Amino acid sequence: MGSMNALKRHYCRLFDQAYSPDGKFLVVADGYGRLTTFDLDDCLSNSYTDTRPRLPAFHLTHKNHGTPRESKLYALASNDNHLICGDSHGDVFGYSWQDLSEQGTNSKPSFRYVATSCVESVPGPYEVNALAVSDDGERLISGGAGDNAVKVWSLENGRLIHSFTGHSDYIHDVALRSEHEMASASEDGTVRLWDTRVNGCAHTLKPADNQDCARNALGSWLGCVAVDGEWLVCGGGPALAIWHLSSMSMAQVLSTGADVEHHAVELCDNKILAGGSQPRLFQWTYRGESITDVGCSSNIIYDIAANTNGRNHITTCCGSSSKVDVFINLGYKSFSLETMP
Repeated sequence: MGSMNALKRHYCRLFDQAYSPDGKFLVVADGYGRLTTFDLDDCLSNSYTDTRPRLPAFHLTHKNHGTPRESKLYALASNDNHLICGDSHGDVFGYSWQDLSEQGTNSKPSFRYVATSCVESVPGPYEVNALAVSDDGERLISGGAGDNAVKVWSLENGRLIHSFTGHSDYIHDVALRSEHEMASASEDGTVRLWDTRVNGCAHTLKPADNQDCARNALGSWLGCVAVDGEWLVCGGGPALAIWHLSSMSMAQVLSTGADVEHHAVELCDNKILAGGSQPRLFQWTYRGESITDVGCSSNIIYDIAANTNGRNHITTCCGSSSKVDVFINLGYKSFSLETMP
């Protein structure tokens, strides 16, 4: 049993994170189909030492009709009422935060959408790779494989409001710019800016066509995107860079090394946080000035999340290991949370 646990820990991949509305809980999605939940009040208490690991409050494996699904969980999002999850079978499902806090492993989904559609020429499964929730908590944006569409859902009644098509390959990430605008980053090498007012694509960026961003050896695919007002940050095969949306021009390349592929970017407190195929968490100003470059537990970073809800203001990152790194001060890693004790 011990060797099997060690093997599972070795191959563990943590793909996404979400915080509860009150900032008390952190939930992590992994490649074993589990939602691992940490009580941050406990994890941040003074009762821990360097030798005592910070462990989860509980694990929840998603079940479909009472039978465990053999699926990976790739995407998480949250609003005031629900933790929203996307899996490797094209499903989006939601758990009530109240149920999670009161029932733990006995929680059951309160809703389910089929978020990706079958395409005859594209073999399944059709995974959901990215989710985002509108600022008012009423709409959900999803993106993934299969039909390669960006979809907007009503979280009030589950109705599909918009389905935007145009990407020729699967979607890695989505981000909201405003009530009407959103961005998607795709394997096809483009970032598309969608606008519900025109019911379609308003602009398209292709960073690999920019000579300062292009890195031909790494390809043109884009793994992450984040937007804040007039500024958009994206990267993948092309170099991570800041783009000015009004002029649709590249403003600044963010240096992380010639061979670093980018999988995660977060804009928080007027700072840019990013990670990828190197065990480092990078931080810059919006002017592209490097602030910190901190070592992490995972060799590949898949997600970065900042807890700005209520209490426990921390930043966490996760990726190709069973550990979630916690940063109270972004100048150094404070400690790690273990998802597979």
